[in-house]
Amino acid sequence: MLTRRTFVSASLLAIASPTFAVTPAPGDPITILSQEPDVKSFKVDAEKMEADKATIAVTITDPGNDRKPSDQVVRYDFVQEADSWRIDDIKGSSDGEAWWIRKMLTDSLKS
Repeated sequence: MLTRRTFVSASLLAIASPTFAVTPAPGDPITILSQEPDVKSFKVDAEKMEADKATIAVTITDPGNDRKPSDQVVRYDFVQEADSWRIDDIKGSSDGEAWWIRKMLTDSLKS
């Protein structure tokens, strides 16, 4: 059975909501915090590769959106744990303001 433990690092899981059903993100972080994405295409680039860490940049083209080019890129930080690659953070920007899931989760626990 696949669970979120299969895909998410232990350190990110430790600060995530118990069910992941409630998240402080104002939309879908996979498609750049959109609520109704219309993804036309995407491009994946390995930005950084190390033995136990990697950063993958995904540029998403949404034809109905006039986002800044920097707002169209989502970066996934991965770490190697238990013989597999797991998501350790998801980062991007919205209207030029940086966001990252780890910080959103940490901040939500403070409030």
